[in-house]
Amino acid sequence: VTMKAGDFVCLAYGSANRDGRQFPNPDVYDLKRKPKGHLGFGGGVHACLGSAIARMAIKIAFDEFHKVVPDYTRTEQRLNWMPSSTFRSPLRLEFAVEQAAARSAA
Repeated sequence: VTMKAGDFVCLAYGSANRDGRQFPNPDVYDLKRKPKGHLGFGGGVHACLGSAIARMAIKIAFDEFHKVVPDYTRTEQRLNWMPSSTFRSPLRLEFAVEQAAARSAA
């Protein structure tokens, strides 16, 4: 798209990484999806300097979660999404844990 000086631009984060030409089933919440041109932390000269720290923090959080809750399943078949043009995230993410894991965590 050709733009002129002074044109208004709005970055819609909620649409990032949902391009059906890049990602199969872009509206499906798939934790096992392999990134392919993922835009979450930018790229090239515009790459986020904190991306390594963010990825490390998420890995630590999930590693600790899996120590306490090693076996869980999502209980909702269809997710309800946050009504936002800024962020793309589910309103809630319900899951069930195995009874033995739930007792030992309590």
